[in-house]
Amino acid sequence: MLLDKKQRIAGYSATEIRRLMQRIGRLNATVPFISHTLGCSLRKAEIVTNRLRKEGYLRVYDKIPGCFSLTSKGLALSNATLRTISRATAAKHLAELLRRIPAISGDPMHAFTVNAVLYIRA
Repeated sequence: MLLDKKQRIAGYSATEIRRLMQRIGRLNATVPFISHTLGCSLRKAEIVTNRLRKEGYLRVYDKIPGCFSLTSKGLALSNATLRTISRATAAKHLAELLRRIPAISGDPMHAFTVNAVLYIRA
């Protein structure tokens, strides 16, 4: 997902909401947590929470009353970037990743090995 710096989500800049989604992560959030993170009143946080739920970024966490968790759309937003990178930069990062795979797979100190790399060109 790619964000525009001017984009607004639930009345806040996309970067502020992205930061909120990052803070929530795979945990749960409450309205007071959202209020604290956004630096707004509890009432405003309730409004934002409801808008984020309606827009599909948050869902009610059924196991704990008053808690919310990220949806897949919320997780995507938390991982969104604010700018594109050049083809040269992408190629450099890809080359670095491919260079490190044999070192990681061959090192017994790492818990996992890389068996395959799938490259899909869009």
